[in-house]
Amino acid sequence: MGWFGKKAETREDLNSFKEEMIHQFHLFSVGLVDQIKQVAEGVANINEKLDRFRGEIKWEVEERFGILSQGIAGVSNQLEETREKLSGEIEEVRCGLSETRQELKETREELKNDAEEVRQELKKEIQEVHDGLKADIENARQELKREIQESRKEILTATEFSYAELNRRVMALEKDFVELKQRVEKIESRPIP
Repeated sequence: MGWFGKKAETREDLNSFKEEMIHQFHLFSVGLVDQIKQVAEGVANINEKLDRFRGEIKWEVEERFGILSQGIAGVSNQLEETREKLSGEIEEVRCGLSETRQELKETREELKNDAEEVRQELKKEIQEVHDGLKADIENARQELKREIQESRKEILTATEFSYAELNRRVMALEKDFVELKQRVEKIESRPIP
């Protein structure tokens, strides 16, 4: 073979090298796409957990407010019964002696005190339920925040690993390229007989 034959072989080597580089890059990109899909699936799983958690909190809040509403309805019924009873007694007192006016004033005061006590008790119970719910919501928020931070750390770790692997592969490809370039230069620098 003459000079032209060696030049054709060098071109074939370069074309072969080029095709190998394209093939390696294709394999690398397929792996990277798979890793990105895994990260996306992780994010979707976190969204599912968050939706489930929100549903549970909503159910718990509704249940507690239902209990509170029942308590308020019971007290309201008791107050209504007491009011009706007192109305009947007031009517009897009006028909009765004038002394009963004083008794009526005393009864009215007692009812007022009882109503105030009931109001204070209700206020206290409502505050306790409110505080309990507030603490539960804060705990749930902190737990959710912790889970999100853990998931974020996992995703960041996976991403860092992917970048490290990508960097290692690129460095290996650069090394292979430099070696091939040196081989090509060596082949080209040989004297042609």
